[in-house]
Amino acid sequence: MIYDGSETRLQPGDLPRLATTIGCTEAHLRTVIEVETSGKGFDSQRHVSFLFEPHIFYRNLKGAQLQEAIQKGLAYKFWKGPGSYPKTPQLRWQQFQEAAALNETAAICSASWGLGQIMGSEFAEAGYPSPQAMLVAFYKSEAEQVQGMINLIRHRGLDADLRNFPDMTACRHFALKYNGAAYEKNNYHNKLHDAYVRWSARLKTAKVNAVPPEHDKDSTFRIGDHDEVYPNGPIWRMQQLFKDKGYSLLVDGKFGPGTRATVLAWKGNQNMENITPDMSPADVALLIKSDPMPVAAERAAATADDLKPTSVIVQKTSLGKKLLGWTGLGLGGAQAADSSGLLDTTQSYVDKATQAKGIVVSTRELVVDSGVSEVLHLILAWKFEILVVIAIAGFFIMNQIQKRRVEMHRNAEVA
Repeated sequence: MIYDGSETRLQPGDLPRLATTIGCTEAHLRTVIEVETSGKGFDSQRHVSFLFEPHIFYRNLKGAQLQEAIQKGLAYKFWKGPGSYPKTPQLRWQQFQEAAALNETAAICSASWGLGQIMGSEFAEAGYPSPQAMLVAFYKSEAEQVQGMINLIRHRGLDADLRNFPDMTACRHFALKYNGAAYEKNNYHNKLHDAYVRWSARLKTAKVNAVPPEHDKDSTFRIGDHDEVYPNGPIWRMQQLFKDKGYSLLVDGKFGPGTRATVLAWKGNQNMENITPDMSPADVALLIKSDPMPVAAERAAATADDLKPTSVIVQKTSLGKKLLGWTGLGLGGAQAADSSGLLDTTQSYVDKATQAKGIVVSTRELVVDSGVSEVLHLILAWKFEILVVIAIAGFFIMNQIQKRRVEMHRNAEVA
């Protein structure tokens, strides 16, 4: 791949915006960034800040590639300490290029990247389809690097620990899950604690004469309001917060009827005395700290029969399944497959088609006895079996649609 991009640094407002998506503050994000990279997402060579680990490269290679890497000094079995790394960014990049020439994927996975120093092997946790895709994103901007860090933090369930800085228990648990078992030896927990104390005090002081945040300027969000910039506008971020808490709404940057209904539902769950269909800055601050949306016990235990009176989807899929059941094909195949659990596999279609042959035996014999050609006989025989498969497939699809609708109700994704 081409290791190049725009190398865009963090812009004013990037960290406050990104912090909102995980329910923390700019100070929390700057704390992790400082401890990991001292705030530098790109090095003097205009490459994403990285640290290539030969001992990890050793684990990621096999056979002839491993032997060649060992001979070239690119891989060794055990870590040799902080003094073993090349001394300059240029030499470190040269080392990585040599490793990538042997096996690019293994080389990327053997290095930590960006402001969050995410290992290439952690690409999926950071929200990317491949190590290369993660690196391409990180070369675009430092904001992309922070987004990958946030994705990793959320994936590992560390967002609560992050928000609880500088509590030492939270700092320790975060360091353990983010930096590994050697965190204490490297003093990561104390570094996180001290960095947060500094950044929290610094940003509070800076806010005295700062321009008010976009939400403060806009004051309260009301129906009809919309973001000037999409995505990542203040309403869009508020909607995303609701969605992260388990509420079902369209995240589109527009305060429409759906968002209004969500606001009312959330305020009701907070047991507010004066419930209004708008969101003040104080409401948004409370939303960040609030618990996920509660799900009623009756909703969590709902079945398809419970939803029939109110759900058109459940009504129609139930009717479709009945119609298939009323046919010989459905009774011989689909219903039996459903009751025996065979609908979960494609092989069941073939099995039930074979079992359904008995349904059409008399028809086949009638066709042959009537003097119809053998070719027509074969065509008709296969048509019947194909119809059986189609019927079972239709039954399966309706069954899955119905199950998904029930699941959405149980998760409170729909009413």
